[in-house]
Amino acid sequence: LLIKPMEGQIKGKKNIIIVPDGILAFVPFETLIGGNGKYLVEDFHVSYVQSMGIREFVSERRYSENRKPLLAFGGAVYDEVVYNEEMIKNETQLAFLKRNIYTDLENKRSVSNAYGALGVGTWNNLPGTLNEVRNIKNVIKRADVFTGSNVTEKGIKGFSKIRKLSDYKVIHFATHGLVVPEMPELSAVVLSQFEKEQGKEDGYLRMGEIAELDIKADFVSLSACETGLGKIYGGEGVVGLTQSFLLAGANAVSVSLWQVADESTSQFMVSMYDRVQDKDISYADAMTEVKRRFISGDFGEEYKAPFYWAPFVYYGN
Repeated sequence: LLIKPMEGQIKGKKNIIIVPDGILAFVPFETLIGGNGKYLVEDFHVSYVQSMGIREFVSERRYSENRKPLLAFGGAVYDEVVYNEEMIKNETQLAFLKRNIYTDLENKRSVSNAYGALGVGTWNNLPGTLNEVRNIKNVIKRADVFTGSNVTEKGIKGFSKIRKLSDYKVIHFATHGLVVPEMPELSAVVLSQFEKEQGKEDGYLRMGEIAELDIKADFVSLSACETGLGKIYGGEGVVGLTQSFLLAGANAVSVSLWQVADESTSQFMVSMYDRVQDKDISYADAMTEVKRRFISGDFGEEYKAPFYWAPFVYYGN
């Protein structure tokens, strides 16, 4: 249905750029199986863009080569934060909550209780992410790595304000990610959570806040759960964390389409960076190579299934 009608046009080509429409933005095209029994990613390098307008907008950017190689965040601390809000039970309550949230967002007040009301307020620690960023540091020696209670919303915004965030070619987040379909504005990268909030920061780096960051990165990797999802708007595809990072200044973003497994994700990410360093290839090409290695069983028979390698999709140049 999706590829066969185009077989004549893509014959002899190596790269396919998908501009997914509507619900197709949630489909990893790499997993489609052709008449030859092979996954699409075995024959083509597959990447994505929300719209041709965004592609054009991103392709016109020019950044200095004189930037640091990588900034990584992982092993965030997720203390058990207790919310006193009652869970939302009907549309009327949801409408009331939305009205309050929009007022709070406008006035830059914490909206952390809203997550509790929507039933998404507690987070488990991710020990694998600590190993992930440490292993990345072993691959990219000059990388700067922040872990534990240093993985904070306040710290990242502070970095941005003094123009330090724009000093990096690559920014890597090995944290929880959150998509809120009822209110896309609450979709966020989930950083360290504390019982006592740091100033006005609640640990949720939301879409609107991400778009205001000063980033000049060739690549942002969101090694987290369901970061690629969002709300569908006609004409511009899925609006979510991906688009926010592109607006902030990232030229490309890797996001996930479903809840990822800790161990295989760590192997995927470290291998991707290793490929880029070793072969001097693009991140898009490195992701394709790692996916092919998963399929061929290089990481073990149990990891050959698309569940482990297919959630990660590449948006941008």
